[in-house]
Amino acid sequence: MQISVRDRPKLTVSPDEVWRMNAVEIKALIKAHLGECMPSLGDDELDVITAPMTVVRLPAKHCWCQAGQSMDKMAFIVSGLCKMSYQTADGDEINVQFMAEQDGVGDYMAVIENLPSKYNIYTIEPTILMAVDKAHFEQCLADFPEFFRYVHEHTLRLLFRFIERTESFLISDSTARYVNFINDNPELAKRLSVQDLSSYLGMTRQSVTRIRKKLGQADNL
Repeated sequence: MQISVRDRPKLTVSPDEVWRMNAVEIKALIKAHLGECMPSLGDDELDVITAPMTVVRLPAKHCWCQAGQSMDKMAFIVSGLCKMSYQTADGDEINVQFMAEQDGVGDYMAVIENLPSKYNIYTIEPTILMAVDKAHFEQCLADFPEFFRYVHEHTLRLLFRFIERTESFLISDSTARYVNFINDNPELAKRLSVQDLSSYLGMTRQSVTRIRKKLGQADNL
């Protein structure tokens, strides 16, 4: 599926460099990055958007949001990796989305509809977030059309990812699902455990291992 939205500029600072920065330096980095993504906004407008943001450093396997919890903050990833999942009646965890650098973190439908989240959100790696109160985020959407477009494009990307995943369960077999994910997300795949990947693809760990052996890939996920 071709995503018909603009490619956003990437953060040019490596994750290791980000972790060595203090909060002031990270906020300055993000302000400059948003200026690249939204060139029509001036310095004062970018200050309005970023001034209330806070830097949040989280360890791996930390719960950012639990199912049933209302979300009063919006956040995006500066460095790190998160997953969104739900728990079945049998207690199995099913991953539905992975979120890496420059991705938003949250159950967007729950935020928009002012509902409790249906999903748990955990960090997979140590993660740095930029967080902001939902009320300020919504005010910026109303005040700055360019910021609204920026967020809208990101939301479209999430929607397309969800549609692609849903379609893969309907029209692809397990090998095709695995191959398509690896081809579309080569760097992300290297950062995922077999357990997290198999849950996302709707397979057992053994099935993923068999497919990787069949394709001649080393089992190092």
